[in-house]
Amino acid sequence: MESSAERHGSSAGAESWVRRIGSVLVTIAFLAAPAAAQDLDAGLADFANKRYSRAFKTLEPLSATGVQEAQLAVGKMLLLGKGTEQDSARGIEMLDSLATESPEAAFILGEYYFEKRQGLRAMPYLERAAAAGDGAAMEMIGELYRGGRDIDYSEADMARWFAKAIESGSVSPWTAMLSGLTALKRKNYELAVEHFGIAADKGNLRAVAELGRLYYEGLGTSRDLSEAHRRLLPAAAAHYALGELYLGDVFVAMGQPIRGLECYGAALIDGKREENPEVMKIAWQKLLPFGILGNAGVRVEKPDGPCDFEPSELMLMLVESYFSGK
Repeated sequence: MESSAERHGSSAGAESWVRRIGSVLVTIAFLAAPAAAQDLDAGLADFANKRYSRAFKTLEPLSATGVQEAQLAVGKMLLLGKGTEQDSARGIEMLDSLATESPEAAFILGEYYFEKRQGLRAMPYLERAAAAGDGAAMEMIGELYRGGRDIDYSEADMARWFAKAIESGSVSPWTAMLSGLTALKRKNYELAVEHFGIAADKGNLRAVAELGRLYYEGLGTSRDLSEAHRRLLPAAAAHYALGELYLGDVFVAMGQPIRGLECYGAALIDGKREENPEVMKIAWQKLLPFGILGNAGVRVEKPDGPCDFEPSELMLMLVESYFSGK
């Protein structure tokens, strides 16, 4: 029969063994953690630099252990077939399991369905991301309300979400420009100036042109021909027809009709290149009072102002238009 001492000794030995095993496991975990962290950093760096095959190979084992950063990257690679064979179903399942607590996962899925024009599926994911302050998600929701992606058109909702995106401080020039156009349509000129200004500063030429026009007309701001001129110059330099058209009006108002004539001519030429018949029509109407067909007031030399074009190209267009009756 086993004695009490023997029983205690056996128990103490077992406890000692458990302690030794625990110590070994802690040591292994301590040694493995830095390596795992290094692998995670390396994998995420590869992912960020689009070295997807390397990233997937490094991150997939980590994602299996529940490392969320790895799961996000691996889920996206599976979803899109980056660095591995595409398995959208598995990627969706992985990201959906994270989406409730992870705005990043929600955004990835929202963007995925947005690009596939599946607005009803995209909306709840984008709303989760937007609730966490994601400006890109707010933009996409605004785009959904523009219609064409399973969501009915709603100008009010579109404007509201675009405004939220702008307030978030993270907005594309395209969205700021669209928001400006919506404000312009609603005759909220001060808001139009603000949002066109944001888009113009980011290089959107439509916003540049519209903002210059608002300064020219004094809508939403005081009338300022010098500021209108300054704002419109980048659009004219880029041969953007609407900007050239508006700059022509500014030159005429500033008492420089020849400069205005040049900009109207440039707008006519570039309007044809852009396939913008509305700008061409207006430019043609503005050219007529200058007596173009009689060659009155038309410079024969190449314009040296901001609205640059070949005079022969303009004259050819005008002659063709005259004989065609268009």
